[in-house]
Amino acid sequence: MSAKIAAMNRKTSEPKKKPPRGLDYGKVDPEDFAFSLSLFSAASARRMNVDSLTRVWNNPPPPGNWLVPSDIPLNRGAFAVLEHCGKDSTRFMRTMTRILAFMRISTHQRMSEWSKTAEDPEAIMFHPAVIETAACALLNSKADFDPAKFFAEVAKLASTSKYSESA
Repeated sequence: MSAKIAAMNRKTSEPKKKPPRGLDYGKVDPEDFAFSLSLFSAASARRMNVDSLTRVWNNPPPPGNWLVPSDIPLNRGAFAVLEHCGKDSTRFMRTMTRILAFMRISTHQRMSEWSKTAEDPEAIMFHPAVIETAACALLNSKADFDPAKFFAEVAKLASTSKYSESA
């Protein structure tokens, strides 16, 4: 009898769900993303102060179970973006997820087609289509951009009349 029940269960069980093609971490406004990326970069390189971190480091909490962020570039940049986003935690998480994904894809060999060095030797200028793609493209389940899809979208955007003068 149990074999018959098992066979019935196999027939009536739900089909396996396909894994998602990519999780939508949410798009962000491209102009706000560009500004947030600039803030992140400036704070990371100590070209600006981050008030919330400065307050913590200058006035450490009393001994106990307090978590005090260390003074590293990633924390300085993230806190600058956090201050910019204010109390909108969803906006902050979406922006930071995209900044980190952008940092990873910015080292891809194909990025050289869409970037150039600026007057400041430590700075890199990206085509505006790269920034818009980073703000709006779908991220995969590992919170990364798929390089083939990312650069295809950049090329598609760059060919539009919106960016015809930026090339």
